[in-house]
Amino acid sequence: MELDQLRYFLQIAKSKSFTRAAEVLLISQPALSRSVQRLEEEFGVPLLVRKTRQVELSDAGRVLKSRAEQVLSIIEDARAEICDDGKTGKIRIGAIPTIAPYFLPVFLKQFSKEFPQAVLEVYEDTTKNLLHQCSQGEIELAVLALPIHERHLDAQVLFDEELLLVLPVGHALAVKPHIRLK
Repeated sequence: MELDQLRYFLQIAKSKSFTRAAEVLLISQPALSRSVQRLEEEFGVPLLVRKTRQVELSDAGRVLKSRAEQVLSIIEDARAEICDDGKTGKIRIGAIPTIAPYFLPVFLKQFSKEFPQAVLEVYEDTTKNLLHQCSQGEIELAVLALPIHERHLDAQVLFDEELLLVLPVGHALAVKPHIRLK
C-alpha cells in the first residue's frame, strides 16, 4: 500500500466521483481506478459502492477512510516536525465566523511580518467542526468562544470580551441595574 493510494481514496470519498477526484488530483481516471482496485485487492473487500451517478463508501471503506486520514495526518505532522526551522512551514488555523473578521486580521498581519516564509491557512467553521478538525490534526489551532470541554485539547484564554445588552428607550429592563441571562 502506498500513501498516494490513500490520498486518492480519500479524494474519491470526498468527491463521491472518480471523474471529479481525477480532475482534482490531476491524474487520469483509469489510473485512479487502478489504484483503488489495487487497494480493494489488498484488503480483499470492496471499499466503494459504485452507483450510477456517484460513489459511496462501503462499511470497509468508512473504516479505511478514518484510518487513512489518521495515517496521512501523522505523516504530515512528522514532515512538519522534521522540516520545521521555526521560520517556514504551514500552520492551519480555524476560527468561528463571529471572531475571525475582528481578531484575525491583526494577528495575521503580525504573523506575516515575523514569518514571511511561512504559509498560513485559515478556515472558518462552527465550533463543533473546528474542535473535530483540531482533534483530528486537520488544523493546528482554533480561535473559539469559551467554554470548551474537550479532553484531548488544551484551551488558553486570549482575552475577555464585555457583552452589552441594548434595549429600546423605555423598555422595562432598562431601569434594572443587573439583568440575568434568564
